[in-house]
Amino acid sequence: MAVKTCSVAISSYIFFKELNGFSLKNSTGLALSASVLTLVLEKIRPKSKETTDWFECYKLDLKSMPGALHEEKFTQIQFLSKVVNIQHVVSIAGLFYSACFGFFQKDLISFISENKLKLIPMTVVICPIVEEILFRGFLKEWLEIGCDQINRHIYAISKESQHHISNFAQAILFGAVHMMSKNKTENALIFASTGILGVIQGQWKRFEEGSLLTPIKQHIKQNTLNVFIFACLIPILKEAVLSLQKS
Repeated sequence: MAVKTCSVAISSYIFFKELNGFSLKNSTGLALSASVLTLVLEKIRPKSKETTDWFECYKLDLKSMPGALHEEKFTQIQFLSKVVNIQHVVSIAGLFYSACFGFFQKDLISFISENKLKLIPMTVVICPIVEEILFRGFLKEWLEIGCDQINRHIYAISKESQHHISNFAQAILFGAVHMMSKNKTENALIFASTGILGVIQGQWKRFEEGSLLTPIKQHIKQNTLNVFIFACLIPILKEAVLSLQKS
């Protein structure tokens, strides 16, 4: 419980102060509020399939599983692999569109190129850890509590449906916080890419019985790909195009 509480507090502070430009006072207050809510979360959260600690290494042994469970896990792996490939295609298409036709991403490419030493570690390592803790950890579990309360007092919702509702809700919020462009098409592509990533990460968390280690690892891979395209590939392609135009 202490590890979860501290991780949420630190992640909240970084998310609001460093990533969104909130003041020190507001960021500290929000971080403290999030840590208190995490303590409450651990007290009232209903027991579910996801019982592993966020940072516990989940080892999957398909050979030792019963036939039905083995088949379920194998199907989940195949599904996740397909969706991850789709997300990569959408993400790359969105990045190239934004680089060529967008406005926000063009400025971002220049900004990354000029601030590589600071932004690359932040984007590749810190952001994935912070966002997974807050969205797939803290937020998704609070949404699960909300679904469970609706199930108990208002309308019957199965555990499977509770997972999907909370997962899609956190993914929508995750996509929304990344929409920072003034260009509608660009925002739509950003929302689609990050929203799909949010759904995938939520599925990985469930597959890993609640551990965030695999979602963090997958998020790092995705952001590394994005940074490579932004900071390396697109500038090289632009230089090549300009050289061809001059010649």
